[in-house]
Parts: sequence; C-alpha cells; structure tokens
Amino acid sequence: DVMRVAVARAGDLFNSLSPDLREDIEIVNAALSGTTAANVLRSLSMTWKAAHPDVCIRAIQVTHLLRETCNAIPARLWQNNRELQLAWIRRGCRVLGIFQNQIDAAMGLEIAEHAWRDFEQVPLRLRNDLEFMKQAITVNGRVIKFAVAPIKSDYDLSVRPIAR
Repeated sequence: DVMRVAVARAGDLFNSLSPDLREDIEIVNAALSGTTAANVLRSLSMTWKAAHPDVCIRAIQVTHLLRETCNAIPARLWQNNRELQLAWIRRGCRVLGIFQNQIDAAMGLEIAEHAWRDFEQVPLRLRNDLEFMKQAITVNGRVIKFAVAPIKSDYDLSVRPIAR
C-alpha cells in the first residue's frame, strides 16, 4: 500500500522498484499518469502486457505522450485487442495500419465521431453502404467528404450534415 501511494505521487519511482513490485497490477496502475504511462509500459514485458491489456488501455486514456505510449505496446496486442484499438481511436488518434483491416461498422462509427479525418480508412464496402453512411453522417457530418460518388449524390444524405 505504501509503495502504491508513493508511485501514484511520483510515477518516476516505478523504475526503482523491485521486479516483483513492478509486476503488481495495483502499483502499475498507480504509476500510470500523463507523463509516465509510456515509460511504465516500456518497462513491462510483452508477456505481462498481453496478460493485462486493460493496463495498456488505461495508459492510452491517461497519457500525454501518445506516440511513445503507442510504441510501447506490442503489435500483437494492437492486432488482437479491440478495446485497445477503440481507446486509441477515442483519443482522436490516427487509425493504425496494424488494425486497419479489422474496421467494421461499429468501429467505423467510432472513427467518424473521434477521428473523422481518418474516415477514408473505413472500408469502401461500408462507405458504399447508404445506411451506414447515414449513421456516420449523423455522428459527424464532416465524413460526407469520404463517401463514394453515388452516395454523395443522394439528396437526403447530402442535406443531413447541414440539417444538424
């Protein structure tokens, strides 16, 4: 308990801890802050991060150093963890190529809401779907610029962003 409080107050202490304490999930979570999340993740093994993906998600949610935090998360975890991918998108970050092939309608709507500039990464089959595009434009009218030509010419769809 004492170490958890100490690390929460001064996250830089994390690297000074014994290996056993550095693998204690409560201490790891306490050490995560806007400035320390990337360093904390870098000091943890890939195996540990894979066993505790929620720690990586929390790190993304709190960090001020998104690129460094992203680089501290193993590619395998990015590929296999939808919640991690969504946490990244919800921070308004660019869609990573490593999970680009896993974008479905629900994730496409998250991209429309939080990272609309990357809406072109949403698969063409979805951007060709009138019903999906209606939902996406309702979430964020700016995504209409990424609609395919036949959808852009749909009158109801084209006035939807203006109506909002």
